[in-house]
Amino acid sequence: AADAFLRPPIHAQRPGLRQHVSASPLPASTVRRKRSLGSRMQVEPGLDTWEVTGELRPSGRIDSSPEGIEAEVRRLLIIPADVVCDTRGVCVIPDEEPPAGPLGEWGPRLLLLVVTIVYGSNFAFGRILNEAMPSSVACGLRFSIAAAVLAPFLPQLNRAVVFPAVASSLAITVAYIGQILALQTVAAGKVGFICSLAIIVCPVLEVLFDGRKIDKTLMASVSLAIAGGAFLELSGGEAPGFGDLLAFTQPIGFGIGYWATVKLMQTYPEQAMPITAVQTTTIAFSSILWMLGAGLFSGSLLDGTLLNGAANPAAIGALLYTGVLTTALTRVGETQALKGMSGTDAAVILTTEPIWALTWAAALVGEEIGLNAIIGGALVTAACAVNFVGEAEGAEVAEDAESGADA
Repeated sequence: AADAFLRPPIHAQRPGLRQHVSASPLPASTVRRKRSLGSRMQVEPGLDTWEVTGELRPSGRIDSSPEGIEAEVRRLLIIPADVVCDTRGVCVIPDEEPPAGPLGEWGPRLLLLVVTIVYGSNFAFGRILNEAMPSSVACGLRFSIAAAVLAPFLPQLNRAVVFPAVASSLAITVAYIGQILALQTVAAGKVGFICSLAIIVCPVLEVLFDGRKIDKTLMASVSLAIAGGAFLELSGGEAPGFGDLLAFTQPIGFGIGYWATVKLMQTYPEQAMPITAVQTTTIAFSSILWMLGAGLFSGSLLDGTLLNGAANPAAIGALLYTGVLTTALTRVGETQALKGMSGTDAAVILTTEPIWALTWAAALVGEEIGLNAIIGGALVTAACAVNFVGEAEGAEVAEDAESGADA
């Protein structure tokens, strides 16, 4: 749609840019507002003036001529909106071309399913690590390993995304710390289902800060999530405790990270893996500070016993599994898989993550699955599916409308 109305001349002003461009009127419905842009697009139906104001975020040094500025504005305004994210803020923009390979379009789907199943084991292994060593040590070592695996992507980082990527990482850090602390006292399957509520937090943030209207999809998903959370809290025959409160830092922290990463990905679609690497490195640094601080407070840092729990082969294997596989490689695999499929298909697969978490918890640590847990888990999964699939289909409809307008 941008090509239909962007024409020179464009007049630059500081600190932002203001342009008035003559064009044939287009229906306002054919233009999507890009939430991630630092600009604000104002469209008045029936008028032949389009105005873009505010601070633009150039990709680097640009030509200051009217033609150069026009090219940069076009780059910013035609960014795809079909961003797909999981509950941990891993976001990519799917490729338009069908994937090549012997499995064709089924290749990315199978890869994402494998990644989702593997990540579901993260909660059970987190519980195993908690039994072998202090939570701070498990978190610090796990993310240090993951950061080392993802470090090769850091040189590709655009400097413009460093600060927002680090800022979003702080919220994700709180979520991961809350997760591993909750796993000390709360069932791994339950923690996994609570974690998936991050998908509901993001649209709520959009309502509060981005001007999103409350629609039927959002109301249905939030209602299902609340009902599912209530059933989960009643599962196990125990009253909710402090561990449950810590578990709910996951959807809040991951939801904020998801919301912020969507904005980054819409503005810098080529920065998927560098952004992930920065976020993982920030989480690792914060976790190491937590590990050292806890060790200093307990005295284990000074007497040399801080890492004793990580010395046995079983603990080393669990650390490598969670650091390399469920944290680093799942992000790489997920990023590649999401690029080759539609948002709707990805949504359906990603929604199954808490189900796999419950399955792994039952298989690895012998957790029992009660009726309340089954009902609560089903409601939470339905809430994620309603919101996730609804948003993905909405993005595809918007793309089709834009394509029709361009034609």
